[in-house]
Amino acid sequence: MTITRYAVGAHKSDMVAHNGVLYVSGMVGDDYKAPLDEQMKSLLATLERLLLEGGSSKERILSSTIWLASIDDRAVVNQHWIAWLPKGHPPARACIGALLADPDLKVEIALIAAQS
Repeated sequence: MTITRYAVGAHKSDMVAHNGVLYVSGMVGDDYKAPLDEQMKSLLATLERLLLEGGSSKERILSSTIWLASIDDRAVVNQHWIAWLPKGHPPARACIGALLADPDLKVEIALIAAQS
């Protein structure tokens, strides 16, 4: 069975495809210093680009894990998340308060999605 790795770095690939499933690494917004709203917009655009690159879409997300630097930010994150997802296609999801890799990061999201 073929394994395809996307954006391979020294310690991780941004995404791995295997057996019709995409595994998207924890991704963050482009600007760590930006407010949460801007981090979410950038992050969701990155996730959508990766899904399309891997032959999938938002409708095919199976599972998501969201890490928040402050669990109190979940209402703002949920607002962006719900608006971004196609109606009727919410994935299984976990939302966790966590210490993120950089003190300015507010949110990180990983996905598992079926390929088309």
